[in-house]
Amino acid sequence: MTRTVVDFAASGINDNETWLGPFLACPQNEVVDAFEVNFAFPNGICGFQNNGNKRVRHVEYEIQYRVYGSGSGWTSKPGVYALKNINGLGFTERF
Repeated sequence: MTRTVVDFAASGINDNETWLGPFLACPQNEVVDAFEVNFAFPNGICGFQNNGNKRVRHVEYEIQYRVYGSGSGWTSKPGVYALKNINGLGFTERF
């Protein structure tokens, strides 16, 4: 398996729900006990009602991981951000 660094941007416009990966989390012959995924929302997370008032907007994600070469199944960690904030936001999820 090749090693890859991934920068991915989802606009929410004409995006389809496809999976990225799998990707190895560390160099060959090394191990990790955790990894982090960063989510950035430069325009915030916010919905708007027809009258222009803010409303809560939900953004869902799912991260799956497993120990490489173990033959074990994937561990799935779903999550959601539910906010009405128009400011730039960033979150780091540690697994």
